[in-house]
Amino acid sequence: MLTEIKIDGVRGKTIQAPLTQRTLIVGPNGTGKTSLRIGAQLAILGYVPGESKEAAAIMENAAGNSMGVEVTVNGKAIGRRWTRSPKGTVSCEANVDGHKAPAKSADGMIAVALGSKPVLVDMTTFWKASDRLRRHMLLQASMDAKEADAILDAESKARETANACRQRRERSAGVVAQLAARMTALPAIAGGAQQLAAELDTVDKAMVELRDRMSKGEQNDQERIRLRALVARRDVGTKLDDIKAEQAKAAETIQSNETEKVEIKEKYDVLISVMPAAMEKVVREASERISELMVLAETGPLAAELAEVRDALESVVMPADKRLELEGRKNTMRQRLVSLNESTDHLRTVIQTAARRLGELQQQSREGESAERLLAKVGPGVVDEDRRALAGLEEQRKALAVKLEGIAQRATVEAEVERSKVAADEAMADEEKAKAAVAVAIEAQREAFQGVIGLLTTAAATILPDGRLAIEDGENGLRIGWARETAKVWRDTLSGSEQAIFDAAFARAMAGPDATVFIEAGEVQDSTLAATLSSISKASGQGQVVVCRWMEPDHVWVKPDGWSAVLL
Repeated sequence: MLTEIKIDGVRGKTIQAPLTQRTLIVGPNGTGKTSLRIGAQLAILGYVPGESKEAAAIMENAAGNSMGVEVTVNGKAIGRRWTRSPKGTVSCEANVDGHKAPAKSADGMIAVALGSKPVLVDMTTFWKASDRLRRHMLLQASMDAKEADAILDAESKARETANACRQRRERSAGVVAQLAARMTALPAIAGGAQQLAAELDTVDKAMVELRDRMSKGEQNDQERIRLRALVARRDVGTKLDDIKAEQAKAAETIQSNETEKVEIKEKYDVLISVMPAAMEKVVREASERISELMVLAETGPLAAELAEVRDALESVVMPADKRLELEGRKNTMRQRLVSLNESTDHLRTVIQTAARRLGELQQQSREGESAERLLAKVGPGVVDEDRRALAGLEEQRKALAVKLEGIAQRATVEAEVERSKVAADEAMADEEKAKAAVAVAIEAQREAFQGVIGLLTTAAATILPDGRLAIEDGENGLRIGWARETAKVWRDTLSGSEQAIFDAAFARAMAGPDATVFIEAGEVQDSTLAATLSSISKASGQGQVVVCRWMEPDHVWVKPDGWSAVLL
C-alpha cells in the first residue's frame, strides 16, 4: 500500500501527500491532484503510461530543469529524479529504499525491495489495445501470461490453419475450373489412342517401304545417268584418226630432221677439211719463230733468206675475212643441229602422248560399249507416283500425330483434374478439422472467460455503486460494459463521469484486491460519487483507493466515514 506521495517540480508543483487505505484528495483545478497521480506513476514505473518513455519526453512534465518524485510503499521509499543539463541532455537517478541506483537497474531493485514487480493498470492503454491484447490482459486475472497466450494462440493458430486450408481448397477448385475450361477447348477426337497408334504404325511401315523403293530408284537414276555419259563418250573414231594423223606427221618430220642432220654433218666435215686448225697453228708458230731469228740475224744474206721463207709460209695461211666467213658457217651449222635435235625430241614426246591418248580413247570406246549393254539391265527409277504417295503418307502421319497429341493432352488434363479434385477434397477435410479445432479453442476460451468474468464481476462490485460488470465476446468482438437494472450500457457509450467510475472498478478487477486504484472523479456527480464511496467503504479490506475530486474552496462537503482527506 502507498502511504505517501511526494512530488518536486512536477508540473510546477511541490506536494507531500500522506495516504491511507481510503483517501480523498480534493482541491480546485490546478492545485496538483493529477500531478500526484503522475508522480506516483513516475516513481514506480519511471514513465507515464500512454506517453513516451524517453527521458527528454518525461522531462516535459517538469516546470524547470529538475523534477523529483517519491512514494512510500509498505514502508520502503522509492524515488527518482530527472535533471536537465545546460546542454539540454536529461539524466535520471533512482533511490530505492535508501540505495542509489542507475535508471537502467532501478526496476529490478524496486522489484526486489517490494517482493515483486509493480503492476499498474492503465485503462487508457487498455481501451486502445486490440481485442486480442485485451483478452490477454483479462485472462491474466486468473492465470499467468503463458497460460493466457496458450489459450489465445490455440484459436489464432487454428484459424490460421483453417484459412490456409480454405485457400488451398479454393486454389484447387480454381485449378479444376481452369482445367475444365482447357478440356472444353481441346478438340473431340474420334477413336482411341490404341487405334490411332496402330494406324500410325501402319503408315510408318508404308513410308519406310516406299522410301526404300524410292532410294533404290534414285540409285538407279544415278547409275543410268553415269552409264549414259559413258555411252555418249563411246564414239571416238574421228579423234582416233586425228591422233593417228598427228603421229604420222610427227614421224615424217622426224625423218626429215634426221636427213637434214646428215647433210649438215657432211657439209661441216668438208668445211673443216679446207683448213684444219692444227696446221694453221703450226704455220703461225713457224712464222713467229722465223721472225725471232730474223731479229737475231738482223742483216745479211741469212736475214733476207729467212724473210723469203716467212713470206712463203704466211702465204699458206687463209686470209682473215675468209676465215671469219668459215667460222660463221660452222656456228650456223652447229645451231641448226641443236634446233633439229630439240625438234626431234619434242616430236617424239608428241608421238608418245598421242599413243597414250589413243589407248585412253580405245578404253573409253570399250567402256561405252560395256555401258550400253549394262544400261539395258538398270532397274526402274523414281516416278512421280511414288513422290505423290510419300507426300500423302506424310500428311496422313502428321494428322494422326496431331490426334494422338490431342488425346495425350486430354489425358494429362484429366489426370491433373483428378489430382486437383483430390487436393481440394483433402484441403476441405483439413479445413473441417481446423474448424473443429477453432470451435474447441473458442470453447476453451469461453470456459476460461466464464471463470475470469466471475472473478472480475465480483472484484468490480467493490467500487461500482450499482449494477455489475458485463463482458461479452462474440462475432462483434470483445465488448465490456456496465449492466444496470434498466439496461446494459457498453463502455464507449457511458458518460464521462460514468466512465471514470467504471474504469476504476474495472482496473480494480484486473489489478487484484491488493492494488492501489486512483479515481479521477472531477466530473463525477455528487450523488454518483457518494454512492461510489459508500460501495467502496462497504468492501472492507479490498485494496487501496485514492479518489481525486475537484472542489471549489467555498464548497461545503462532509468527509465520509472511514476516509482520510488531503486538501490542496
